[in-house]
This record gives sequence, structure tokens and C-alpha cells, in this order.
Amino acid sequence: MIQNFQIVFAQFEQKILSGKSYSEIRKSYLKLLKIYHPDKAEASQKKLYEEFTVKIVKLYQDYINQKISESGKDFSKRENQGKQKNQGSQAGARYEKETFKPAQQNQDSAYTKLMELARNEYIAYKKIGYDFILDQAERKERYEKYLKHLGTAVKCYKIVIKECLNPELVLAARKQLEWVQRLYDSYKNCNM
Repeated sequence: MIQNFQIVFAQFEQKILSGKSYSEIRKSYLKLLKIYHPDKAEASQKKLYEEFTVKIVKLYQDYINQKISESGKDFSKRENQGKQKNQGSQAGARYEKETFKPAQQNQDSAYTKLMELARNEYIAYKKIGYDFILDQAERKERYEKYLKHLGTAVKCYKIVIKECLNPELVLAARKQLEWVQRLYDSYKNCNM
């Protein structure tokens, strides 16, 4: 079981490293989550499947964070727009099919956008910088920016965890919230 996962995980990692398209990587990601989801495991293997899922989600999150930091924008929309322009008459047919998506997929896209917003807030927090400032006013201003960005990220992740029905998104939000909440609490408890 573990060797099989390591092989599949290495193939997934290779797709990311070889620069495959976003849609191919996303398909592989969702397929792996479907296969190694803890709810599909026997009781004795649930813990192992949870570890597999965490590894998969972490690798995918790192890939997404890298793509966002490289482009600064939502790269998936640009890629889809390029495909639709190149396909001519097929683009209209694809657009009509997408308007009739089930409600669950529409909700998932809303929660995915919330996750992206939270990730962008975290990136904005990191871009502020960490260098030492002697001026008390500047230090307080930076501290308030930290709290603002991290607070927004925490709120977004909590909404996804509370309201989303997609277990993959909830798992990813929980993992991200763990880290961001620690940072937020450490700045909030700091006397500035």
C-alpha cells in the first residue's frame, strides 16, 4: 500500500516539476484525493490515508502558491480563456455546458475563490517584510497591516471550514488555518 502510494505520489510530483498545464495537474490532484480519501479506507488504514491526503494537499498547495506568486493573478482563468479563444465555435458549446453545472460545483468554486483570497492575504502579509524598524509609528503601522492581512485569511478559512461541503477544500482550509491562526495569535498577543 505504502509503496503504491509513493509511486503514484512521485508521478504526481513529476507532473508538477515537468511543467504540465494547470488543468492536467488539477485532474491528477482530484483523482489522487478520490483514491486516498480517508473515508474510503478501512478503519485500520484511516490514519495512513489521512497522512497520504495531507501530503497530496500540501504538494498541490505549494504548486498553487508558486503559480500565484509567479503571476500575481488567477492563472487558471487566463489558461481557460486562451483555450476558448483558440477553439472557435467549440468555445460557445463549452460555455453553454458550463452554465448548467450542478449547484455543488458552483459552491465549490465560490469556496475555492475564498481559499485564493485567503492565500493572497497571506502572500500580502509576507510581502510586507520583516526588517527591524526603530520608529514606533512605522512599527505600529506594520503590525496593524500584519493583523489585517492575517485576520482576513483566518476569516476566509473559517468560512470554508464551517460552510463548505467539499471534504478536500475543508481539509486544505484546516491545514492552512492551523498555520495562519498561529501567526495571527502571536501578533495579536504581542504588545505593540
